[in-house]
Amino acid sequence: MLAHKIAHHGTRPRLLPPIHIVLCLVLLLGAFGSGCQKVIVNAPEGGMATPGARSLPDQAFAAYANGDYRTAEALYDRTLQLPQLSPSETRDAWKYFALSTIANGKYHLGLEALEKWLSLEPDADTGTEWLNAFSTCMLRMPRHKAVDILDSVIADSARPWAVRTEATLLLAGRQWNDDSASRASLSTAMQQLADLYAQAPDASGATAYRGTLEARLFAQLQQTEADQLARLAGLLSPENELHFPYAIILLEKARRSATDSESWPVAWQALQRLRGAGMFADKLLVSRVLMPLEQEFGRPSQGIALALPLTGPYGNIGWKIMRGAGVAQWELARTGGDLSVTIINTAADGWEDKLAALPDGVNVVGGPLRKDVFEHIQHAGMLARRNYFTFLSSLGEGEEGREAWRFFSSPRDQVRTMLEFSKNELGIENYAILHPDEPFGSRMSGLFRETGSSLGVETSGVAAYAPKDSQSWGKTLKALLKVPAPRPGEDDAMPPQPPFQAVFMPDGWQQMQSLIPHFFFFQEDRMVFLGSALWEQGLASSKDIETRYFNLAVFPGSWNPFTPTSAAVNLSKALEESGLGKPDVWVGLGYDFVRFASLLGSPEKRLSPTDMNRRIQTAQQMDWSVAPIQWSAEGLASQKMFLFTPAASGFVPLDPQAFRTKLEEARTRHEERVKMLEEAYTAKQQADQQTGLQP
Repeated sequence: MLAHKIAHHGTRPRLLPPIHIVLCLVLLLGAFGSGCQKVIVNAPEGGMATPGARSLPDQAFAAYANGDYRTAEALYDRTLQLPQLSPSETRDAWKYFALSTIANGKYHLGLEALEKWLSLEPDADTGTEWLNAFSTCMLRMPRHKAVDILDSVIADSARPWAVRTEATLLLAGRQWNDDSASRASLSTAMQQLADLYAQAPDASGATAYRGTLEARLFAQLQQTEADQLARLAGLLSPENELHFPYAIILLEKARRSATDSESWPVAWQALQRLRGAGMFADKLLVSRVLMPLEQEFGRPSQGIALALPLTGPYGNIGWKIMRGAGVAQWELARTGGDLSVTIINTAADGWEDKLAALPDGVNVVGGPLRKDVFEHIQHAGMLARRNYFTFLSSLGEGEEGREAWRFFSSPRDQVRTMLEFSKNELGIENYAILHPDEPFGSRMSGLFRETGSSLGVETSGVAAYAPKDSQSWGKTLKALLKVPAPRPGEDDAMPPQPPFQAVFMPDGWQQMQSLIPHFFFFQEDRMVFLGSALWEQGLASSKDIETRYFNLAVFPGSWNPFTPTSAAVNLSKALEESGLGKPDVWVGLGYDFVRFASLLGSPEKRLSPTDMNRRIQTAQQMDWSVAPIQWSAEGLASQKMFLFTPAASGFVPLDPQAFRTKLEEARTRHEERVKMLEEAYTAKQQADQQTGLQP
C-alpha cells in the first residue's frame, strides 16, 4: 500500500507523520451455480503494458504533462505499487506524485512525497521544482501548521542554505501577512532572517548569497499589502534600519512613497541615505531602485536656513552648530545631494529682515537658539510662513507640534530618563527633591513630581535650600532626612531612616560638591543622587573628584563622547580630517539637524502641522550623533538621554549592573553598621543598669 511506502521508503526524516491512504483493488470473484472459480486479474510487471498499449508510468506522465493532475496522482499512486521499478522510475514516480498531489491541494501528503523524492535525489531540494512545490505547501497550509514546519526546517543546520532561505522567507511572509501575528512574532521572523544572512555559507561566495537573499526579500515585500508593510515599518529603529532585513523594509517603504513630485524629495533622501550608509551585500540594489525614479521625477534640490547667534555671548554656540551643519552638508554633497544652507546671524542688526526675505523655496528653518528671539519671530507672524525647528528646551503649551517644533532636549526628558532608570533598573519607588529656592528649582521640582506621578512613583519629601546661604544647608537637609535626636545615654544619633531611597538635585555641580557630603555627615550613605544636565558642565572641567561621595550619583546628557554612535564617529572623523577639533553636543546638534532637514524633503511652502508631523515620522528614523530625538504623531519631541556618573577625572558612562552592585553593597554595609550600633547601645544600656544595681 502507498501509505506503507511513505512510512518506510527512504531514510530522511519526514516533515509530517505518515498519512494513511487506502487504495482498494476490486477483484472479481465468483461463480454461480454449484461450482466456484477465482477470476484472476494480472497487472503488468515492471510497468510493462500489453503490446500496443503505453506503460503505466508513461500514462501517468502524459496526464501530468497535460495538466490532468487528478488522473496523474491516481496513476502515479498505482505506479508506486508496481514491482521491479528501476531506481530512476521510482524517483520520478515519487517526484510527480508529489507535484500532482500538491497541485490537487493535498499539501500534507505532498510534503511527505517531497521528502520521499528527496531521499532518492538528495540534491532535489536545491532545484526550482522542489523549492516551488515546498513553497506552495507552506503558503496554502493553515498558518500554525506551516509555522511549526518552517521553524523546524530553519533550525535544521543539515538542510541546504537554499532550503533554509526559502523557509525563512516563507515564515516571514506568513507572519506579516497574518493580522493576528503579534509584534513579537514579526520580530522573531526578522531575527531569523538576520541570523540566516549572517550565516551565509562559503566565505568566498557569502556576498553573492546575501545579495540573493536581499533581492528575494525585496521582491517579496513588493507584493505585500500597504497595511502589512506599515506593520513591518513599525519595527524600524535608528539602530537597525541600515542593516538587513530592516534596510530592505525601509527600501521598499521609500520606493512606494515616491508617488508624485511632492512626495519624491522625501523618498529621494531616504533612498540616498540607504545608498550611502546602508549595509547591503548587493551594492547596486538601491541604485536599481533609485535611477528609474530619478529619470521620472528628476533630482530634487533643497534649501534650508539656520537662525543662530554668531556674535555676542552665545556666538560660540552658534559657530559650533554651524560647524556640524557644514560637515553634514558636505556629506550630503558627496552622495549626490543638492542642499543649500543659509545662515542668519540673529545677534546682528537687521536679522529679522533677512529671515523674512528668505527665498520661497527655503521653508525649513533650524533655530533660533534663544527664547527672546523666538518670541520676536512669533510676534512678527513669521512662524506662519515657514516650519521652524527651534533649539529651545521648551515651547509654549499648544505651540509645539503646531506653530513650531522642538529640536532639543527638555527638562522633562532629563527627569524621565533618570526616573525610568531608577525605577526600572534599581526598583526605587519613593523619592525626595532637594532644589534651590528660586524659580528654576521650583519648576524642576514640580516637573519631577508630575513626571514621577505619571510613572507611578511617589515623592515623599521636598525641601528647598537658600542658594547663597550654604551655612543653612545642613539644617535644611537634616529636616529632609528626619535625622533623629540622640537617645538617652547615646553620644550620637542613629542613622536616619527616610522613606525615600533617591533624591533629585537639579542644581549645578558646584553646589553638589557641598550638598552631597552633608548626607554622609548625617550617616546617610546609601542614597541615590539624581542630577540634571547642568552637572556635565562642571564635571567636564573637574579633576581629582572625591568619588566616595558620588558613587551612587547619576545624571543625564545628550552627547556621549565615550561610546559614540556610528553617526558621531563619522562626525568626529570628518572634523579631525579638517582640523576642526572634537565634536560636542552643539556640533552634533548642527550635524543632525541638517541631515534631518534633508530627510523632510523640499516643501514648496510651509507645510501644515499634519503634513509636517507625517514627514517627521520618517525623518526621525535616521542615525543620530546626539541622543535620538523622537516625535509623537502630534509633533511633540522627546529625547532618551544618555546617563553618566561622576568619576575621578570627570564623568564616565553609567554601567547599570555595576551601579546596582554598588547600591546593594552600600545598603548591606549600612544595615550591618546600624545593627552594630544597636547592639553596642543595648550592651551599654545593660551595663549601665547592672552598674546601677551594685551597692
